[in-house]
Amino acid sequence: MERARLFLTTKRERELWYDHGFQKAIETLGTTHLASEYPATIEAEHARAKKRSGQVSWTTKMLDESFVPQFAGEIRHQISTNWNLPENDRKWASDFFFIHMIQGVKYANIHHFNDAEGGLERFLASSNIQPTAMENGRWWIDVGIEISSSQGHCIQWRTAGHCAMVRMTLGVTEQKASTMTKV
Repeated sequence: MERARLFLTTKRERELWYDHGFQKAIETLGTTHLASEYPATIEAEHARAKKRSGQVSWTTKMLDESFVPQFAGEIRHQISTNWNLPENDRKWASDFFFIHMIQGVKYANIHHFNDAEGGLERFLASSNIQPTAMENGRWWIDVGIEISSSQGHCIQWRTAGHCAMVRMTLGVTEQKASTMTKV
């Protein structure tokens, strides 16, 4: 159970992140107009998000890509330098991390198997992700491979082939491919 705690935030941490980090970072990096697009506090967001059915619908907005390189650091900075907060709250901000999800790119990077060389690097570059990012964090990449028969035969995919396919496609060692294909 302790392991699960690593990925859950407390009510206090969510308040710190939103009220003292996220909102302030938006104000600092953006314009007053952009900051006013979001509820002023996490409490106001909870009230806004709650539907009559009991479900919640959180505010989602697209941020201009020019914000992305500075955004996480600015949130950390806003919390860690807020001297009105207790020291433990300020210290907490220096250790949190973000999960980045790139969505909506299905069929955006199609290439043939024999042309796979450098495909991942091209995708990372087009998504403005530094080449060293793969070495600096934990990553999960969900890639679709479509295999078809020019003779119209039915092809059955064996999950035992995942490791070999990743090894050949990405040109990594068998150990690395095995690590990458295990849940």
